[in-house]
Amino acid sequence: MIRTFGTIIVVCALSCACGKAPEFKEPPQEKPPAPAQPEPVAEEPVSEPVDSPEEPIAEPEEAGAVAPDEHQGFLTMDEITDNAEIRELVESMAISGGEKQKRANLKKLKSKGSYAALMRAMRSENANIRIQAARILRRSGVKSKAFTKALIGVVRSDPDKDVRGMIAEVLVYYDNRETVPALIDVLLHDGGDGARTNAARALAAIKDGRSVTPLINALDDKDTWVRLRAAGALKRMGAKRAVPALVERLNDPNKRVQERAHQALRALTGRSMGPDYATWRKAYPAR
Repeated sequence: MIRTFGTIIVVCALSCACGKAPEFKEPPQEKPPAPAQPEPVAEEPVSEPVDSPEEPIAEPEEAGAVAPDEHQGFLTMDEITDNAEIRELVESMAISGGEKQKRANLKKLKSKGSYAALMRAMRSENANIRIQAARILRRSGVKSKAFTKALIGVVRSDPDKDVRGMIAEVLVYYDNRETVPALIDVLLHDGGDGARTNAARALAAIKDGRSVTPLINALDDKDTWVRLRAAGALKRMGAKRAVPALVERLNDPNKRVQERAHQALRALTGRSMGPDYATWRKAYPAR
């Protein structure tokens, strides 16, 4: 009896000490940690693989040469000439100097029979040397077939738009009908505004009938200087069939182009009707 009573007391004591048994709950599920994002590295941007078939790499927009695949590889100075004195003079072409110094260098180059070296210098890896070599040969009065071919090759295919533009300027003074097809290609398709502008100038100087239609098309060029030169070229060439297109330029967004178009219209038609677009359009309907 005493043992039973003691057992009851122990059980009661344990119940009081522990209280109500806690309810079992599932432990909260922890979200797996997000993978660490690597910090972007500005110096080494990620690019698509070159041989990715899904997204082929486009040609650079600047390479607006008419026929870039015709261009020959550039030459180092050692490949241009093995004459140290001529090499020094050719290298000096890359440094801008006064007219007096340029004349002195030109005289030295001519006296040393440097025609072949200058022809090779038109393929120099230095862009300024390519330009200056062509200028010196032109100022020397060179009119060879080889020089004509070299000028055509550079103006059509040099990868530097500034070189193409300056060689087109050389062709303004070179005045050779054999260059007309290349100049037309440059006028209509070259990606350099300077090349197209100087091509229009060169075509104006040569006055070849093949260039009239391309020059009319160039009146719609996006560049103001090209439109300006095209209008002047058509006036200089006496291209009367350009009149309807020139009338449209009286509405050009640039004031100078409007003025040049008006001058051309007066010269080509012999009429003085003022610069009003509607008046000219009534007289010369659009085709």
